[in-house]
This record gives sequence, structure tokens and C-alpha cells, in this order.
Amino acid sequence: GLGRITLRLCDWTGDGRYNLIIGTHCRASVPPGASGQPRLTLQQAAVLLLENVGSNGAPHFALPKAICFRGEPIAMGMHTCAPQAVNFTSSGLPDLIVGVEDGSIVWLPRADLSW
Repeated sequence: GLGRITLRLCDWTGDGRYNLIIGTHCRASVPPGASGQPRLTLQQAAVLLLENVGSNGAPHFALPKAICFRGEPIAMGMHTCAPQAVNFTSSGLPDLIVGVEDGSIVWLPRADLSW
């Protein structure tokens, strides 16, 4: 379960606390061990949310949740994907763009995302 992941710090939930958006590869294990995602769940590169349940000054992150697109976990092939929070719609809450292993970039509107 070792290897590269990408980390993005942003206020994903809109509550003023910084959360982590993680892009993984297919064999990643977040958290490490036998129960981590996506190694034992999707078995593909995934986008995970670690919600800050502490404060910005003393963050404490909840266990990862898969971010889903239209109800299905985002699955992005074998190699590490690279999510980035963006606000293309000026809604005040971010959407996602994700860099994929084949060089493409995918826009995932917030209205279609759940976690």
C-alpha cells in the first residue's frame, strides 16, 4: 500500500475548516493497513475526503470517505490521480477537476458529487 498520493488542502465542506482531498493509486491504503481505501474497496485509483473534525489550528481528520460521482465512487484507473478543488460556478463551494493517468483532465461538478 505504499507509493504516491496527492494531497489538496481546501474547505471542501464549507464550514471554514480545511479538509484534505486525496488522490490515490489503486494499491494505496489510507489509512495504512488491512482496512484502508481504495486497496480493499475499489482497487482503482480513487478520490478520498478526509474531513477535519478538529480546527484549523489543531486539525483532526476523520477516516477517509470515497467521493462519489452520481452515486458511484470515483475510479480513475491504476496510477495516482490528481484532484484539485476549483470553483468554476461561483457557488462558494468547490467542484473537482481530476488529472488522470492518460493525461486527460476531468471536471466533476459539485451537484453530481457525494461522500
